[in-house]
Amino acid sequence: MKARRLVLRVCAAAVPAALVLGSTGAAYAAKPVRTPVPTVTQTPAKASSSAAAAFGWVVDASTTYTCSLDGSAYTGCTSPASYSGLADRQHTFALRARAGAGKPATYSYGWVVDTVAPLAPVVSPIAGPTSNRTAAVSFTDSDTSVTAFTCALDGVAEPCTSPHGYSGLVDGLHTVVVTARDAAGNAASGSVSWTVDGSAPNIPVLTGPANPTNAPSAGVAFTGEVDAVFSCALDGAVPSACSSPWVPAAPLADGSHTLAVTAVDAASNSATGSVTWVVDTAPPTAPDLVSAPAVTTNDAAFTVRFAHTDLSTASYACTFESVTAPCTSPWVPGPGFTPANGLYTLQVRAQDLAGNQSDALGVSWTYDATAPSPAAFVSGPATPTTVTDPVFDFVDTDTTTTGFTCAVDLGSFVACDPGVTLSALVSPLPGDGSHTLHVRATDGLNTSASVDWTWVLDTSPPPLQPSTPPGGVTPGDQGPVSSAPTFTFGNPDPASVAGFVCSVDGGAWNACSSGFTPAVGDGAHTLQVAAVDQAGNVGTPVSYSWTLDTVAPVGTVGFPSTLTGAATVAFPESVQGVTASAVRLLVAGTTAVVLTRQTCLDAGAALTSCGGAVRTVVLTPVARLVPGQRYVLSTGSAVHDAAGNPASSPATVFRALRVLQESQAAVVQGWAPRASTAAYGGRYLQAHLAGASVSYAFRGTSVTWFTAKGRSMGTAKVYCGSTLKATVNNYAATTSWHVGRKVTCSSSTANNLLRVVATGRKGATAGTGTSVVVDAVKVSTLTSNPALAQRWGTTASTLASGGRYAYGDTRGESFSLTFRGTSITWRTLLGKGMGKATVYVDGVAKGTYDQFATTTKAGSRTWRLTDKVHTLKVVLTGTHRTGATGNRVVVDRLTVG
Repeated sequence: MKARRLVLRVCAAAVPAALVLGSTGAAYAAKPVRTPVPTVTQTPAKASSSAAAAFGWVVDASTTYTCSLDGSAYTGCTSPASYSGLADRQHTFALRARAGAGKPATYSYGWVVDTVAPLAPVVSPIAGPTSNRTAAVSFTDSDTSVTAFTCALDGVAEPCTSPHGYSGLVDGLHTVVVTARDAAGNAASGSVSWTVDGSAPNIPVLTGPANPTNAPSAGVAFTGEVDAVFSCALDGAVPSACSSPWVPAAPLADGSHTLAVTAVDAASNSATGSVTWVVDTAPPTAPDLVSAPAVTTNDAAFTVRFAHTDLSTASYACTFESVTAPCTSPWVPGPGFTPANGLYTLQVRAQDLAGNQSDALGVSWTYDATAPSPAAFVSGPATPTTVTDPVFDFVDTDTTTTGFTCAVDLGSFVACDPGVTLSALVSPLPGDGSHTLHVRATDGLNTSASVDWTWVLDTSPPPLQPSTPPGGVTPGDQGPVSSAPTFTFGNPDPASVAGFVCSVDGGAWNACSSGFTPAVGDGAHTLQVAAVDQAGNVGTPVSYSWTLDTVAPVGTVGFPSTLTGAATVAFPESVQGVTASAVRLLVAGTTAVVLTRQTCLDAGAALTSCGGAVRTVVLTPVARLVPGQRYVLSTGSAVHDAAGNPASSPATVFRALRVLQESQAAVVQGWAPRASTAAYGGRYLQAHLAGASVSYAFRGTSVTWFTAKGRSMGTAKVYCGSTLKATVNNYAATTSWHVGRKVTCSSSTANNLLRVVATGRKGATAGTGTSVVVDAVKVSTLTSNPALAQRWGTTASTLASGGRYAYGDTRGESFSLTFRGTSITWRTLLGKGMGKATVYVDGVAKGTYDQFATTTKAGSRTWRLTDKVHTLKVVLTGTHRTGATGNRVVVDRLTVG
C-alpha cells in the first residue's frame, strides 16, 4: 500500500515599493508599475506518474523571466522550462516575470509526482469449461490508492466494480483483464480465463453389424467428438461407460437390438446416436426338390428345380463340382460346362438374410451320352421291287447294344429284331412308291444314328408328275408353323416311277421320298417335288410353301426411373394374346398386382389394339410407385407369336426410385394445421414463408377459396394452373374469417388446378406477419378441410444436393415419405438459424432432433429398419435452443437404403 500524502503549498513573494519623485522635485514613494502575471499554457497534471515535467507560458519580449523549483534560487529560464528525474513527492514550480523596472509578478504551481503502480487486483477464478453463457467476475484490491477499475473482456474494456457480470457469451475461450489505476494513472492488472462450451457434442456415428446378422457377439464401432466421455445402453438398459468398439458382455438372443451411445463433453453437454440390428442364428429349413435329372440320363441340360417353404429363405448356395456359388431355381451348370460320362452331385442350401445356411439338399445322377454304333444291314429288298412284304436282316456292331427300333417311311419307331418283315412293322402295307426302313441300335438309354434301307415298290406305270399329297402333314402355302413339317407325296402308278427328287428353297435337286422333312432353319421356305422315271426323266414339279418359326419370343423389359413412369416389355416380333391379366406389374415376391393403364404399340411404335399384333406393351402405374419397393414385370403363357410359340419376359426385379429430392411429389409436405372455432370445420392450414403453396384439383371453370384477414396476414399469389390470376392482400386491422376469394379460370376445361403461393411479404407496414390461411374451398358446394397438396417454401443453395431445398419454421409443419427399405437417410442443413423437429417412423417417435450448428453446413440423419414398407414423418416443434436464431428445419433429400 502506498504510504504517502503530499500537500501542495503556495508561497507569496514580497515586492519592494519604488521611490518616485513628485513634480515639485520633492521625493515621495510612487506606486510602482506591476508586471502582469505570466499566462501559463503548459503544466503537468496535479497528480502525475511521470518523473519529468514541462512548463510553458506566453512570452513577452520586454519581460525577463526567472524560474525556481521546490524553493531553489531563481534562475533565468525560457519557455518551455523542462525538468526530469523528479522524485516521488510534492513539487512546486515558481515563475517570476519583470517588465523593465516594474514590479515583478510571480506564478506558482504545485503537483505530486507518483510513479509507483498500485497493487494488482486479485481476480477470483471461474470454473471451466462450462455451458453457462453468463459469468460474474469478482476481484479485490487492498491498495487504498486505487481510484478506479476497468474490466476488459477479450480485449474490450469498460469501467467496472466487483462483481462485474457478462451475458450472451459465445462458445470459446474468454479472458477478462481487471486493471486498477491510482490518481496518477499508474496501473496494475490481474486476469481470469475460462472456456464456454454450450453446444452439444457431435452425435456419435455408429457402425453396427450387418442387419440382420448371425453373429450374436458382433460389436458396434463408433466415433464421436474428441475428449468426449461415452456411455452405452443396450436395449434401454442403464447406460455404462464404454469405448469403441463396444461388444456385448454375453452373446445376444435372437431378435432386434438397439445400442444407444451418448457422448458427454467436458462442459456436460451430451448427444446420443443409436443403431438397431437383428440377431438371427436360426438356419432355414433345407430346400424341397421339385425336379431333377433321371438317375441315369443322357440329357445334358442338367436342370434341377427346387423350392422352399421357409419364408426366411432369401437366397440359395449350390455346390457343384467342388465349387460353391449363389444360385436360383432352376439350376443349370454355368456357361462353358461340357458334361462327361460319369456321376454328378449337386448340393443346394437355403440361406437367410443373416447368412444362416440350411442343411444341404443333395441330388445325384449318372450321365451317359454315348450312343452305340449303328447297326449294319445284311440284306433287304431290291429296288425297284414288286415284293409288297419284304424281309430285312441286320446285325449289331457294338457290344453295348441291347436292342433295335425300326420305322418305316419316317413313321414311329417300334422295337424290332433282325429278319423282321415289313408287315410286322406297318399295317396296311404301303403302296407303290419309294419306301425306307430306318433301323437304330439302342443301349436302353441312348439311340444310335439310324441306318436306312430304301427301296421302291412299283406295281403300276408311273405318272408324269407327283400326285397331290393324299395325306400327312401338308402345310401348303401357309403362314408360320412352330415345328418342321413332314411332306407326303405319291403317284397313282408307282411302278413306272424310278423315284422322286426334291429341291428346298431353290437349291440342288436330290433324291427324296414321301415323308420328307426338310432340314431347314427358321424362315420362309418352299419345297419342290418331281417324279423321275426309269429313264431318268424328271416330271413337272409341284410346290409347297411355309414359314418355320421355332423360337419363342423373349421380351426385353424396361423399368421407370421415376415413381410415375411406365414399365415396358418389348418383344422381338409381334405377339398376340396381350390382356391385362397376361402382362402385369407385380410386387416382387408376391402375387400382388400393381394397378396400371395398359397401352400397346405396333412394330412402327404406333398405338394399336392390345388384342392385335403387338410389339411393345406399356404399363403406366395408376398411382405412384412406393420408393424402394421391388417390382417385377410378368408375361403369361397366353401371349404367343403367330406360330404359337409362347412369349415370356425375364423375371428381373427392379427397385423403385430410392433417392428423392424435396421437390418430388412422394415427399409429402404439410402446412401447420391449426384449430379454431371461427374456421369452417374447426380447422385450417397456415404458412408464412415465401414459396409455400397449396394446390387443389377441381372440376369446373371457377373456384372460391376461403381465408382469414388480420394484422398477421400477408400477401399471396393465386394461380389457375400456371396462369397468375391475382395477388391478394389479407392484411386487416381486425381479424375476420370466411373471407372468400373467387378465382375464374379462362379455360373451359372441366379439370383445373387452384394454386395459392405465399409471398413471404407483409400486407401493410403496420402488419405483424406474412401468414396465409387456407380454410375451405367451394366449387358447387363448400368443402371444409379439403384435400390439398401442400409444399413448403424453397430456396436455392450451393449446399443443397439438387441446388435447392425446402424449409419450414412453424410448429406443426411436417414432411413425410412412405417407402420400403432397410434404412432411411434424411439430408438436411444445420446452422445457427435452425430449430428442432420430432421424427416418427411408422408412427413411433424416434426422438426430437436439434438442427443447430455454429456454422451453416449440410448434415444427415439415418435410421436403420427392417425390410418392409415404412413411413417417415418429421414434425416441426417451432422451438430452438438457447443461442439459436431461428426455428427453421430443412428437407433437402431422402435416401432409401
